[in-house]
Amino acid sequence: MKKINKKKIQFGIAFFSIILVISPTLANDCTWIPADIYGETFETQLLTKMSNLHVTSLAFSVLNGTEVFYSRGFGEQNGTDIAYHLNSACKMFTATAILQLYEQGLLDLEDDFNDYMPYVLKNPFYPNTTMTIKQLLSHRSSTMGSWHGFDDYWPSLNNGTCTFPSVIYEFLHENGTYYVEDNWENFEPGTSFLYSDVGMDILTLILENITSTPFDNYCQENIFSPLGMTNTRFSVEDYSPEELAIGYDWNTTTGTNDIMSYYNNSGNPGGGGYFSTADDMSKYMLAHLNQGEYNGVSILNATTIELMHTEVDYSKLGLGWWVRETFGLLKDYQGHPGGPHNGFYCANYMRYSLGVVLLLNQGVGAYSEFEDLYEYIFYFANKLLEDKCTTEANFYLIPLIASFGFMVCIITIRKKKKN
Repeated sequence: MKKINKKKIQFGIAFFSIILVISPTLANDCTWIPADIYGETFETQLLTKMSNLHVTSLAFSVLNGTEVFYSRGFGEQNGTDIAYHLNSACKMFTATAILQLYEQGLLDLEDDFNDYMPYVLKNPFYPNTTMTIKQLLSHRSSTMGSWHGFDDYWPSLNNGTCTFPSVIYEFLHENGTYYVEDNWENFEPGTSFLYSDVGMDILTLILENITSTPFDNYCQENIFSPLGMTNTRFSVEDYSPEELAIGYDWNTTTGTNDIMSYYNNSGNPGGGGYFSTADDMSKYMLAHLNQGEYNGVSILNATTIELMHTEVDYSKLGLGWWVRETFGLLKDYQGHPGGPHNGFYCANYMRYSLGVVLLLNQGVGAYSEFEDLYEYIFYFANKLLEDKCTTEANFYLIPLIASFGFMVCIITIRKKKKN
């Protein structure tokens, strides 16, 4: 019988035992390695893209499943707790609020929205066609796309004679001061898509009429406070100067960044109001990633979230929520952007279990350029996720290999004893 080399066997057992003990620690330590591996290259390229877009401040968060696993700011104001104007991204809040009323049985999506209005609005080109709540949420109601298209909107807003909700009556009701038939689109409600700030503000008025609660108060009590979104507010006056990002519009004539006055939200609360931070928007998007729930709090049930995320008539839109968006080679993003407009841009999207919130302070530029920046950050997020998954896989794989090696040692010993 061949003599057993006990020292080799003991060394093998000791080696694999050490691997079993330290492999979880190795795996956990590797979780944050991607920030170091990609940090310099990523940061260099990101700062270049910011410079090309004349962006001076930016914050983003990467979401995976139920957690924020990477969050960072860049530029002059680099905190993830700095507030940026959301522009159209707040349409998600409006839709969420209306769908909460739907869950409570206070309205039905197929109802004529005039059933909940203090007065009746009719499209003069199709006065006998019903306009529904669902059509407003999915931008198919035939309301005008933007208040900016009305000749008298800005003068009436700036002099205080026509703020929300009076702006809806004055421009859209046949007896309104600024009413003309062309304030409505000439297509039958429900038959075509037209992205509409105006429709979202009608939903805001409907919510206030049903709940007898100002829109901002309702959102604070039923969306922001439950989710812990403590820095999401309606008015610039609710912030101290150091809490707000400075918004810029690039002036192509002078080649300089012009500081923009903060947007007057009073005329367009449901379609383009609100300021928020990367930290706060992460909480809202995590709720959408988890069937309406974040940190044990539900803002919508799973069935309603699915309804909100379901495409309506091949429009790439759900209910106040974009679906089937494409950035570069990746498809099927869901969420909502805001801007670029009046000093700010934001993008809040998720794809499967991964999400990215991006806020920045530039309001002028080709939309495709902002999409390119968002795509680059989402690519970085995917790399982080890949490495995290690899690390988690190693957490189980390394002990498995070690266990296998340990078993081989035992079997070898037994065979040699038999011989």
